[in-house]
Amino acid sequence: MQEPVQKWANGVISEVASAPNGKFNDLCDTASAALSQMRDYGLLSLGEEFRRDERRKLVFRSREQRPSIRELYEGT
Repeated sequence: MQEPVQKWANGVISEVASAPNGKFNDLCDTASAALSQMRDYGLLSLGEEFRRDERRKLVFRSREQRPSIRELYEGT
């Protein structure tokens, strides 16, 4: 069963690699649309976007996530 999947994946990769000058572009268009949808829904991000979002989570935490001053001093 692995062989048909690998053939299909290699076909997609070669078509995407030959874009925009390739003879066919259906699979390339499909892959592009899928990646775009994944980014729109937050399922995929570029490395720099991911790192930026992680930094923002640390800096802009809500009050519920932040320890209070009392909790900080009582822990020492």
